Amino acid sequence: MADRLYTAGEADEVLSALRFETKLEKATLARIAFALSLAREGPKVTQSTGFSGGEMKRPTFVGEDEVFIRSLICYAYQKPEIAEDEFFSNRSIIKNHIDHGAALLGQLFQECGRDADALLRRLVDEVEFAGRRETIGHGLDIFIGRTLLKRDDLLMEMNHTAKHANSHLAIMGKPGVGKTQFILKILADIRVQSNFQTNFIYFDYKGDVVDNERFLDVAKVQPFRLLQGSQSLPINPFILASYDEQAA
Repeated sequence: MADRLYTAGEADEVLSALRFETKLEKATLARIAFALSLAREGPKVTQSTGFSGGEMKRPTFVGEDEVFIRSLICYAYQKPEIAEDEFFSNRSIIKNHIDHGAALLGQLFQECGRDADALLRRLVDEVEFAGRRETIGHGLDIFIGRTLLKRDDLLMEMNHTAKHANSHLAIMGKPGVGKTQFILKILADIRVQSNFQTNFIYFDYKGDVVDNERFLDVAKVQPFRLLQGSQSLPINPFILASYDEQAA
């Protein structure tokens, strides 16, 4: 069982350059490259013949996600299982996709004007908004991530009123870290899990959501361009039907 592989020289140059630009670890970038190539090319990826690049150790790349990564490969290649050499070696599927994916990342970086933030936003656009279907009896349990050490799922149990009696959510972070994409993911999950019965109003002050066709399609939402073409909201969210104590 191989415990390391060597990337192609060209791939190593791209990953090293992107590490400097994005401040992400090279192993993280290698996983992004692998996922990008696997999603775009699948079994049609070309065999990599270069080995003059950097060393990629198996524990660093795979971590605790071997079963998950194997499952992705088996699904993409329509195979019930893959041999060890196919999985991680200098002749492996993972190496082929790292090297090919690095070339794709390099192309995207150029298309984004060599802007690291623009590249990361572009990569987010490659991700499908796939809401997790509601499990009977669990209500709206929204997956928001995993713990760093134990890799336990973190769920926001929105209908668990005993746990969240007053459900407010604050999302904070520096520009470009993905706050908008995170809230769009939550909103898409809520729509899908509620069978599109839960609605929301999103004020897109920056204008970077109204043209996000993938989000609009997955969440099945209707955009309104106020003050353009005499469009107006069909409701006024700030006016109640009545002002009695029960309505308030």
